[in-house]
Amino acid sequence: MHVTEMSSLAYISRMMHVPDMSYTSSHFNVDAMSQTWSYTGSRLNFAILDL
Repeated sequence: MHVTEMSSLAYISRMMHVPDMSYTSSHFNVDAMSQTWSYTGSRLNFAILDL
């Protein structure tokens, strides 16, 4: 494991312990996930239609 990875992990874990940040980051992650899934789903639908 690189030193940069260690420091970024420590930074992320420190951010997680802040209540407001943990809420917004988890909320953001869920939002990003749903957007990614909707995009992937639409791409899959187009691929199936192309077949």
